[in-house]
Amino acid sequence: MHILTKAFYQHASEPFDIPAHPCHSLKPSVKPFLCIILTILALSSCRKEESKPPSSQDTYFQNPPETIAELAQPDLAKEPTDFLRSAQNSPINWQPWTKEVFNFAERSQRLVFLFVGSNSYSNSSQVISILENKFAEKLNNDYVPVLADTEADPALAIACHLLALERNESITFPFLLWLSHEGNPVAWLPISVNEEDSLLSGFNRALLTVETIVDKSIEYVINNSRYDNERRVNLINSSKIPDLDPLRRSSLAQHLRLLNGYYDPVTGLFDRTGGLPPANLITTLTRTAQHPAISNSQRQEALSSCRNALETLSKTAIFDPLQNRFFQRRLSRSFSIPDTTTHTLTQSGLLNAFSSIDLQPAAQFAHDSLLSLARNPIPASTSINNPTVSKDCFFWTKNQLKELLSPEEFKLASFLFKLHELGNIPSSDDPTRLYFRKNSLGFRQSIADYASANNQPLTSTQTLFESLRTKLADNRAERLAASGSLQTENTLSLSNQAQLLTSLCRNYGKSPNAEILALADALAAQLRTKFRDSNGRLLHFPREAGLRQVPAFASDYATLLEALLESYRLKWDPALLVESRNLASELLDEFANEQGLLHE
Repeated sequence: MHILTKAFYQHASEPFDIPAHPCHSLKPSVKPFLCIILTILALSSCRKEESKPPSSQDTYFQNPPETIAELAQPDLAKEPTDFLRSAQNSPINWQPWTKEVFNFAERSQRLVFLFVGSNSYSNSSQVISILENKFAEKLNNDYVPVLADTEADPALAIACHLLALERNESITFPFLLWLSHEGNPVAWLPISVNEEDSLLSGFNRALLTVETIVDKSIEYVINNSRYDNERRVNLINSSKIPDLDPLRRSSLAQHLRLLNGYYDPVTGLFDRTGGLPPANLITTLTRTAQHPAISNSQRQEALSSCRNALETLSKTAIFDPLQNRFFQRRLSRSFSIPDTTTHTLTQSGLLNAFSSIDLQPAAQFAHDSLLSLARNPIPASTSINNPTVSKDCFFWTKNQLKELLSPEEFKLASFLFKLHELGNIPSSDDPTRLYFRKNSLGFRQSIADYASANNQPLTSTQTLFESLRTKLADNRAERLAASGSLQTENTLSLSNQAQLLTSLCRNYGKSPNAEILALADALAAQLRTKFRDSNGRLLHFPREAGLRQVPAFASDYATLLEALLESYRLKWDPALLVESRNLASELLDEFANEQGLLHE
């Protein structure tokens, strides 16, 4: 099993006898149909060669605690992501997420305190800073503090999601957990607030609850957490899809996959109100339209829906015309207030969708912008770790824009973004008036519309827009630099790059272009060389000297296989089929169980 042990891949047990508070124990409240989905998700990080964590209750309770020299300082300098390495000089003695931390916990007779976050979650750095300022000594003295990144260990995000589901709650990150030395969850706290006072209050209550039950009986805590997790294992193992004929079973699996495409695990909501469901929705529509078995009428309906969705999305603040990329989520029920987080997977998924349809002007501009990102590598993710900063850096009043732009540029900006003195964000999206008099800079109308309305050449209008875009982008960059609130993750995973390659191949298939083909070839060569270790094993992150290597997950294999087959459709090179076959064999050897079924 994965480092987390079986505990994280089950979802039913009895709670501790503690008051209701943000720090949760476990509760049996999962509906049967979720068991089917979660049983599949639960196995996402199993590897055949890994053994079960040791169980050594006798030595834990009988031997005196040891002083562990390794816990005297942080040990993250060789970790694979910027997020982890940035905590190397933290006053908290963070340890990497390895099996060794459970050995430390056993020998020192402490619980493991696990912080699960990443630079993709805007609160992560803010929460770490609060813990450093207020709780560093306690965490160092009483726990084995561990820092984990969902980009490096994506199965942790699934594990946290399962734990959140036990309380019928949405998953939010960062996610804090207390674990026994056997890897069994004792309690957990998903962080869902931005205000420091609320966060401190919630964490204090959680910490007090954990300390109370540990002081009362550490043996009870260890044994009960193990018992809870055994029940999870049994429940998942007993959760079987009812006996169905192969056709009905296949249909059920297909509909579950489609349903999952509409679901946003961050907010716990289905398409309409949370996260960025349109990205999932558009991807689903795109794949539907590309499926060879679909009827022509359904194909046309899917393409029409996809076209409308992309056109709508390109004319909102979700598309950032200053950085030429799509934000990952939104903060309101419309698209007027985006969460300022970006991720390369969002860009690749939408670039793939754009390749499937005929584009209108606004969507064409967004599509061309995404292609430009393929030419110039961008960070894997960016986010703002202080929510108050985003109001200043991503929204402007009309007077601020007048000061920054020339009269001609301001006239163009007013047209494109439909600027208003009172702001262009609907009051229904801003009930507390945080954005009053401020304007978001998503396109409401296209550059081509402005050229036509003002009887100007399109090329000169594009030049004028580039001038205003540069000024506003520079102004935003200055504000962000002054605030110190921008988080950037530069480590691109294999899945990120493979999905980009798939998108480039499909764009070339739509509009053959020598430059796109060259980009695809260069990216394919990089995937073949930089994502293999010295023994030829596939890696989740590119090989870099001195950094811990993370073996590829099944999802990495799957996205790479898709990219190779898309490349084959362009070149019809039999060598690509051989490479795909070898990769598929490697996937089965690495992740298949005794019945030949994939763990992921």
